[in-house]
Formats: sequence, structure tokens, C-alpha cells
Amino acid sequence: MLRIIGGSRRTRRLGAPIGRKVRPTSERVREAIFNILQHNNLSGQSLKGAKALDLFAGTGALGLEALSRGANYVTCIENDRAAIACITKNVETLGFEAHVNIIQADATNLPKAHPEFDYVFLDPPYGHGYSTPALCSIDQGKWLKNEAIVILESSENEVPNIPSSYESLKCRVYGTTTIHILRYIGSSTPK
Repeated sequence: MLRIIGGSRRTRRLGAPIGRKVRPTSERVREAIFNILQHNNLSGQSLKGAKALDLFAGTGALGLEALSRGANYVTCIENDRAAIACITKNVETLGFEAHVNIIQADATNLPKAHPEFDYVFLDPPYGHGYSTPALCSIDQGKWLKNEAIVILESSENEVPNIPSSYESLKCRVYGTTTIHILRYIGSSTPK
């Protein structure tokens, strides 16, 4: 059972697509992520009122958890149609329609945007090498405010190549998942 674990929608259930194509972030790991964000003052900004970007969104659980805990707005980026249908249903179930934008796109090849996001949740499929291209894509597309916090999930034995436009702040291992907490410091090379 997948559910929201904190905030205004605490204990509300979320749906997930059938099959193994989507791997939702476990409750234990989500709780750890939001504890780190809440108690470490990583960006000098609270999650309350923030804008978040959920890449490889799957069920939307990370972005929806952020909304439940006070974020104002979330954009979910997902390429799979079944996952998008699932995110849409989860948004409706939680009553967050006015606070979520769902975009069907490849997270490793994003279009240009306005730098408005304070937080990014990046949970690519493990073992496919999507982390670095996705980090480059959000940088090159100008999606992030300066000092934005990026939460990148990887398998315990994956070592993502972090581009120079990000500063590594923390790294924590939870079972088979590693959480990398990064700060966006801006492009250091001309684009």
C-alpha cells in the first residue's frame, strides 16, 4: 500500500500502475528525505510555499508528499502514459488539481523553462544512467532557481556523475537506495 506519510493529506492512499515499470519511493525513504529537508535548513527556504519539480514522477508520490507538507505547486514530469494516468488520479484523489501541472516529457531532454523551482525530486529508473543527463537537462533548460535543492535517488551501488553546476551536500544510504542531496549553484560552463 502506497500512501502519503505526512502533512495535510497524511495516511491518504495513492494508486500505482500495475507491473514493475514504476518503482515508487518507499515510505521509509520518503520520510528520510522530508526529515532531511525539514531539519537541515539546506536552502534557507522552507518547503512551505515552495515550488517543486518531480522528475521521473511515476506515481507522483514525492511531489504529492511535498504538497501535503506545505509546498504550493508541483510540476510532475513523466514519459509513461500509464504513470501519467496514475498521477492524474492521485492528484484528483488528494484534491490537489489547482496545485499540480503534469507534463509528458523525457526528463533527460527537457524544453526551456523559467527558473522557478526551489526543490527537485529526481528518481530515475536504477541502472540506466539517466541521473547525469537529467541533471544536465534541468540545468540547460533553466528550470531551477539559484540555490535550489535537488534530491537524487540512486541504487546503493550506482555512483552518479554530478555536473559542476551542482554542489553535493549530503549522501545517505537507506537499504538499497542512496539519497544524494545537491544544491544548484548555476551553470559553470557556457551553454
